[in-house]
Amino acid sequence: IEVPKTHLEEPKRDTSQPASDNTRIEKKERFFSASGRIRRSAYFLRNILIWFVSSIVIGYLLSYEHMVEFIEALAELIAKGEFEFLDRWDTIVPAAYRNRLYLIILTYLFSLYLSLVQGVKRLHDMNRSGSLILLMFIPFINSILSLFLLFADGTRGPNKYGPDPKGRTPKSK
Repeated sequence: IEVPKTHLEEPKRDTSQPASDNTRIEKKERFFSASGRIRRSAYFLRNILIWFVSSIVIGYLLSYEHMVEFIEALAELIAKGEFEFLDRWDTIVPAAYRNRLYLIILTYLFSLYLSLVQGVKRLHDMNRSGSLILLMFIPFINSILSLFLLFADGTRGPNKYGPDPKGRTPKSK
C-alpha cells in the first residue's frame, strides 16, 4: 500500500554529502523567519546566542569614553520628567554619542525581534498561534510564558506549522 505524501513531510536529504549552499541559505532564512517549528534546546541555544552577541555589541558601543555616564544622565532627566533637552538634542549632544545611542537602540530592537521569532517557533511547535508571543510584553505573564516555552514539550508528529523537529510520529490512539 502506497501512502500519499502530504505537504507536512520534509523531503529526505542525502546526509552522506555536505550541505549545499541552498541548505545553508534555508537554515539562515529559518533563523530570521517566524515560520516553522523548533525544539526546546534550539530555542534555548538560539536565545543565548542572540543575547550574547547583542551584549558584546552593546558593550562595545558603551565602551566609548563617558558613554555610560551620558546614558545615566539621560535616564535621570527622563525619570525626573525633564524633557526640555530634547528641544536642543542636536546642539547639546555630540554626534558620536547620538550615533552610538541609536546603534544601541537598534541592536536591542533587533535582538528582541530575533528572540520573539524564536518564541513564535516554539509556540508553533506546541501547535499554538504565534500571536501568543505578545504576552511577553505583560509583566509576570512573560515569566510564566518563558518557562512554558522552555520546558513544555512540542506536539508529536507534524502539525499545521510543519514537521516535528524531533522527527517523531504521532502516538496511535
